Amino acid sequence: MGVSGIARRSQPVADAGVECRDGMPLDGDSDGGEGVRMKELLTASRMAALLVCPRKHFWRYEVGLRRMGDGAALRFGSAWHRAMEARWSGADISAAFAAGVGDKSEIDEIQIATLSGMLAGYYKAWGGEPISAVFPEVEFRLPLASSRTFESAGKIDGLAKMDDGRLALIEHKSAGCDIAPDSDYWLRLRGNAQVMQYVLAARGLGWDVALVIYDVARKPAISPLSAVPVLDEAGLRVVLDAEGNRVLKKDGTPRESGDKEKGYTLTTRPETLDEFADRLAADTQARREFYFARREVPILEDDLAEFEVQRSVLARQILSCRGEARRAKRPEHGWPRNVGEMTCKYCDFSAFCLQN
Repeated sequence: MGVSGIARRSQPVADAGVECRDGMPLDGDSDGGEGVRMKELLTASRMAALLVCPRKHFWRYEVGLRRMGDGAALRFGSAWHRAMEARWSGADISAAFAAGVGDKSEIDEIQIATLSGMLAGYYKAWGGEPISAVFPEVEFRLPLASSRTFESAGKIDGLAKMDDGRLALIEHKSAGCDIAPDSDYWLRLRGNAQVMQYVLAARGLGWDVALVIYDVARKPAISPLSAVPVLDEAGLRVVLDAEGNRVLKKDGTPRESGDKEKGYTLTTRPETLDEFADRLAADTQARREFYFARREVPILEDDLAEFEVQRSVLARQILSCRGEARRAKRPEHGWPRNVGEMTCKYCDFSAFCLQN
């Protein structure tokens, strides 16, 4: 624990015994000892880290540092995926909610209320789907034809057989941006490396998938209110004067609005989490198109071919950076830093990385 909030693996990633030729590393074997060839995992998350910033990849995957506990957004995303896994396995809303909450140690009370409200809208939005069978959460670890060092790995959200016989890959997304049909969100998904990796893996597992079903939920922008009116037994708002007495109108009925100049104050209290969950549930059910979207996207062979080239390039880049790291004064110097507001703002390692 050299850095606050950052944990290190008990042992770093092996150097992979990279062979070099003319100063450039070849994609060679990793020797696990005792004659066993151990391959490294090339996941979509690892490739994404390398593309964002090679130095970030170094700290996370070469040294093995990781933050102690995920951020709030990641924790809620994990809870939503657990709920979706249960839902697509046939669970009712209560069972899906229980699966998403888990043992309550991973998400806080506000996130639990948010999950409740979101699931209420999701179950109302989507009834019977044109799907005859679903196999949720399919893990894979498959060899890469272009590499003797790495193998493809990950977990597919789900594989499905449509009623018309087509095979599909299901991808659950919880987004914090606009998911309207004309938004850029859908254009970006077409080139999503994670989905390309999953499609190739599904085919490697014997599923000749023909399309991807994107099942997207937009994270709510609303949150628990800090002040809601206090109501009396008759359901009327309570207004007090400067002395703390109930303010009445001329006809003797209670006043229900404040007046700063007269010193009349509308009595308020924080919104309870149950009330927030109910308000969010009502909003998600009333504005289905704002919160939920589902789209079938065909798989283009050209996109898959481009991704396979990119994946091979990234695998060789890892080996190249390792070679440079061995020649550098400090190993991290072999992994270029992509210093910028957007890359460093959300990086777990920026606090110490920017200080060299």
